[in-house]
Amino acid sequence: MFPEPLVAAYSQIRRFLPQFMKSISLASTDQSAHVLDALHVLGEWFDNQPRTPRRPLDEIPTEVVTATWETYVVDAETGLVDRAAYTCCVLDQLRVGLRRRDIYIDQWAFCAINTSPGCRTFYEGCR
Repeated sequence: MFPEPLVAAYSQIRRFLPQFMKSISLASTDQSAHVLDALHVLGEWFDNQPRTPRRPLDEIPTEVVTATWETYVVDAETGLVDRAAYTCCVLDQLRVGLRRRDIYIDQWAFCAINTSPGCRTFYEGCR
């Protein structure tokens, strides 16, 4: 993915992302757990500090930030993390994890909220 177009589309991403994070329960292998940790911190950032566009580097999990994204995410002069760039970076890493199948939808959480009889029966039988 190219960072510039994604960061430019942040205002569109910002509209759907909080609802997306609340609606879908994701799970991961140990290899991609840092991506879900970053997604969780990002959700807290949206909920608790919705108008704060930058945060100190030590408050954010940076394992998810690749060398390509680092120049966009971290301001070299101030050491602050830009929320728009960090959001796009986390979503890019989420995309990579989903494609590698290291990140997946938690089927038990999905079946617990799904109202279809087949899924509900399967879920009840497996609990």
